[in-house]
Amino acid sequence: MRRARRRAKDALVIGLLAAGGFAMPAVADELSDQTPPSHFYFYSGVDVARDTSYGWAGAAWAPFGPMDREGFRLRAQAGIARRHLLQ
Repeated sequence: MRRARRRAKDALVIGLLAAGGFAMPAVADELSDQTPPSHFYFYSGVDVARDTSYGWAGAAWAPFGPMDREGFRLRAQAGIARRHLLQ
């Protein structure tokens, strides 16, 4: 029973992390030339294998210019991992 609950929690966390990448609509075609340049970048991902799983999320900030140009960046990332021991 505990194992089933743990797997359900893992699946929920992985699903939420994966859904974060799809939650934002694609609006690239709708952007006009008057849109200010973006200084922020957010990302997330999931890696699932037979006996391990890993989820991560992070953000980057370009304080002195847009993200699509070279320059100084500040980044932060966090993740969670689980190793499943086979018995």
